[in-house]
Amino acid sequence: MDLEPEFARLRQVHGPSLDSARQKTFWFICGWLGGPQYYTEKFGHPRLRARHLHVPIGIQERDEWLACMDARWVKQVCLKTCDLDYERAFFKRLIGCATRACRSNDRS
Repeated sequence: MDLEPEFARLRQVHGPSLDSARQKTFWFICGWLGGPQYYTEKFGHPRLRARHLHVPIGIQERDEWLACMDARWVKQVCLKTCDLDYERAFFKRLIGCATRACRSNDRS
């Protein structure tokens, strides 16, 4: 996300370092996929929409985040360890998750 110009707007939301966002994303996805509930143990229920109220999230922001996840997480993790059907199922669930964080259907 730091290097790709298409993610510059998304990157600005995260402050000077991505360390916290990376760690929280890992903790969340780990539990979301049925693994240890690291995120919930540390912060309580994820409440995605409420936790992102400080960020204007519409369809465009959702799509940028999904593109970033596709470019990094899915391609670097799933392609090395998962089959194509699993990757598709994962991404379909990820779209639903990201859509629930949206507060607007407007493109910004």
